[in-house]
Amino acid sequence: MVLDARNHDPAQEAAAEQVLLARFDTYYLDIIHWFFQTTLPDSTPSKILDVGCGTGHLLEACDRSLNTTIAPSFYGIDLSQYLIENARKRFPIYQFEAGDATRMPYPDETFDLVYVAAVLAHVPSAIDILKEMVRVTKVGGKIAVLDQDFETAVLYPGDKQLTRSVLNAAADYWSDGWMGRKLPSILKSLGLTDITVDARVRVDRHFDKPFFERIRNWVVESGFPSDQADQWFVELCQQASVDEFLFTRNWYAVAGIK
Repeated sequence: MVLDARNHDPAQEAAAEQVLLARFDTYYLDIIHWFFQTTLPDSTPSKILDVGCGTGHLLEACDRSLNTTIAPSFYGIDLSQYLIENARKRFPIYQFEAGDATRMPYPDETFDLVYVAAVLAHVPSAIDILKEMVRVTKVGGKIAVLDQDFETAVLYPGDKQLTRSVLNAAADYWSDGWMGRKLPSILKSLGLTDITVDARVRVDRHFDKPFFERIRNWVVESGFPSDQADQWFVELCQQASVDEFLFTRNWYAVAGIK
């Protein structure tokens, strides 16, 4: 669970962690519950790995979602040493490791369930991470992925052409803003079977100003004209305070068997 896998500046990680925590306590928790309900029915894994585990809260949500009398072992790996250290303090019953998900420190066929949530769209090496996930999953085990497709974003109010341009630029700022729609094909190409696909539209009626300010900064960083980005952001803030606000995008839950 990452904000932007490009940034690993220790000075920024504390602020990024606070954003992740706030997001988990609001809309993200609902999406996570849906993800586990969709991908874990009748699953009884004994060893579980969360790839890109971030704050560690997804492991707790997974733990609560499993319908089993057997207590599984839970593992989490994340590139951020800062996040891992704090996750260990929050959840000492789980086993966390700081490491690169493209070269995970686990033997072949270690886990019954390996999942990654809200990570792959942000990283430059998604296919390498997925290959590693397949490697460390036992034969017959499950790999599950949750991610959004940012080019499905719908935003109102705002000028139609300018809003469309900004949102497309934001999708292109990510490593792969189309990740959600690609997941079934990618998992099939990696040899997984019994692939399941589900989708959910996330609906936001509350205007999250800091989030849209980050979008403004993303697109400018990627070369979008700053004057147009500023115009879009200022007008959005003004109109959102008096008009009905709506922001939606599609999330995809995709799983397969090794």
